[in-house]
Amino acid sequence: MSVPVLDADGTNSQNMLISIVGIERMFQFNATELRMVYANAQEVRLTYPVTDTTFTGSEGAYLEEVQNFVAEALNSGWTRVVHQYNPSGFIAGTPVAGEPGSAANTNPLSSVVIL
Repeated sequence: MSVPVLDADGTNSQNMLISIVGIERMFQFNATELRMVYANAQEVRLTYPVTDTTFTGSEGAYLEEVQNFVAEALNSGWTRVVHQYNPSGFIAGTPVAGEPGSAANTNPLSSVVIL
């Protein structure tokens, strides 16, 4: 799964690849953090900002969104090895001059941590 990552200047000039193979369990840790735990005990944490109102009042909605994404990606076949995950609230922006392939996007993820 390819997750957009914003640089310090607020542009999306890169994507982080996160494996969806070997996920042992996935759970919404709290209102803003989703965790994916792998069979090898590695962990990925996706953190959404407190100010994101996309899922207000919907317990476990981030979990449901990511679970659906992972299920669709795994069922898509082996010829497409990378799937772009744009979290709810992602808004594609305009290209950034001098940075081919980058854009000034609005990304609802506050952080992506791989442990």
